[in-house]
Amino acid sequence: MQSIVITQSLARTLFQDEDPLGKTVTILNDMTGEISAVVSDFPRNSSISADIFVNAQNEAFRFSQSCNHGKCWNPANHFLLLKSNTDPEALQQKLDGIVASGNYEIKSLGWQRLDEIYLGSTFNDSSMLKGNRSILWVFAGLGALVLLLSIINFINFYIAMQYARLKIISIKKIHGAQFGHLLTHALVEVSISIIISVVFALGLVQLIFPTANYLLNYRLDAELLTTPTFLLLMLLAILLIIIIVGVFPVFILARFKSVNVLTASKIPAIRQSGRKIMTALQFTISIALIILTFSLYKQLDYVKHADLGFEKENLVRLNFPYTFRQHTVVRQQLSEMKMISNFTLSSGVPGSVHLNMGDETPAKMVYLESMYVDDNFLQTLEIPIMNGRNFQQGERSQVCIINEEAFRQYEWEDLENKRFNQGRDGGYEVIGVTDNFFVESLHQKIKPVAILLADDTQTGNLRYATIRLRPGKVSEQIDELKKVWDQFLPDEPMNYTFYDQQFDTMYRTDERLSLAIAIAAIIAIILTFMGILGQVYQMTLNRTKEIGIRKVNGARVSEIITLFYKDFVKWIILAFAIATPVAWYAVKVWLQNFAYQTKISWWIFPLAGLLTLFGVLLTVSLQTYRAARRNPVESLRDE
Repeated sequence: MQSIVITQSLARTLFQDEDPLGKTVTILNDMTGEISAVVSDFPRNSSISADIFVNAQNEAFRFSQSCNHGKCWNPANHFLLLKSNTDPEALQQKLDGIVASGNYEIKSLGWQRLDEIYLGSTFNDSSMLKGNRSILWVFAGLGALVLLLSIINFINFYIAMQYARLKIISIKKIHGAQFGHLLTHALVEVSISIIISVVFALGLVQLIFPTANYLLNYRLDAELLTTPTFLLLMLLAILLIIIIVGVFPVFILARFKSVNVLTASKIPAIRQSGRKIMTALQFTISIALIILTFSLYKQLDYVKHADLGFEKENLVRLNFPYTFRQHTVVRQQLSEMKMISNFTLSSGVPGSVHLNMGDETPAKMVYLESMYVDDNFLQTLEIPIMNGRNFQQGERSQVCIINEEAFRQYEWEDLENKRFNQGRDGGYEVIGVTDNFFVESLHQKIKPVAILLADDTQTGNLRYATIRLRPGKVSEQIDELKKVWDQFLPDEPMNYTFYDQQFDTMYRTDERLSLAIAIAAIIAIILTFMGILGQVYQMTLNRTKEIGIRKVNGARVSEIITLFYKDFVKWIILAFAIATPVAWYAVKVWLQNFAYQTKISWWIFPLAGLLTLFGVLLTVSLQTYRAARRNPVESLRDE
């Protein structure tokens, strides 16, 4: 009953080279047991992660408890190892029959395969480490888009370079080179380029592992690159890319007749429809990613600066162990510190409420996020009272204050003789209603909240000290708080949190997604402009004689550059028309993750189009300027 199991890494930390079996350890300054076994550490990619395991049959070793109307239970994860011939559905029906025959709150049971926990559906209150399948699909999609843009660019550049060597290809064909010979040469040339790129990419992957770990919120292991599955997928991807970028250009260039190429007054132009469609696709992707980036950052800025219903600036929280009982002395110490303008003790705080209690009314059950507090809670957090009164100093009555959302769900008209019937005999008299304030992130709607005044029996639950600091040097103020902490808990590091930082961390996943899309947008724009350079290079080759004739007839450089603009502006307009509804829908879907959303700003869409247009025109100008400045005599003589 008192047995404790620890992992190998923790055993080395606690006992170095000594044998840990039979030794005694204390957990959370409260639970003392004897080490009965040492187990291997869990893999980093395991949904189950722990260093200490205690015997749950011992009631003193149960970490959590939930209660409702006097019925209490200890929530815990249960794992079943089924025999190989067991029918899971039949077993579940049998267990449901057992549940239905007893007096249980649970009506039926459900389970999940162990290998489906990480990316499967979420059980309520599960402590298992979980991933986000949607985020993985987003990253996979971004990677596919970048790869697609890279393939398009390679094809454009390769065709442009081979087009410049079209006469050489024609001479080879006259000397007997068949399509297979040209294809083999192209595949070898392309393969060498791609293999060199793969080598550089593998080296680059090592450098960007830290960034990838942050974006994925997961510690990637370089050993993943050497697994058979990854190597096979990479080999197949390389072969597919080689085939696509090697065969397509040769198929286009081999169609030209050698006689026409060598005797014609000008080199035949490649049909541009396919390449223009690819270019329009690049523009569409770039514009859509720019819109997504601006929209996501706008929403994040909105939630980070939203009114939380309390003043979070200069507000810090000390988290005492749940076994801490010296609240009276702590209160005295804090009251003597001039750098503190106000403070309060409570069992829960915005962002960390662990108690949810239900109150059954004649019409429905109302569930309230509940926390025990002292009489200074509302003043410290600066939560305004909109109806009724605040707690009175020294008051120890069975009273509580609810927020506006709880008042709405109760469907009350006033507070006369109103009670929150939960927690103890007779419940709590409701004496006031506060403005709504958030106890969770803006992903969720405002929750109904009950603020319960703690009496002498609940003071031991007040493990949070919320302190409002006066404006000043924060580092020095934290040092002073640490001195107070060390008086009571010298062997434990001070556990503190700033409220503004705590709420910011609630949007870490969204920040990672925004950063990933921003990086993808930058890469997409760079690849798009590189592709434009390749196209403009080929266009100037096609129209060398035309440029020379126009200059002889008095055309200015700016007029020639404008001539090339027209070929790209119409495709940007088309891309903008396609990207706008696609990006709007993607932003709309993402905003559904938030209960409180900013408006989708119309100006982001034309801004994305104008930024793309400006970049494209600048890129075209740089390449066209060189061709337009060329001596027309040389252009016409070469032709």
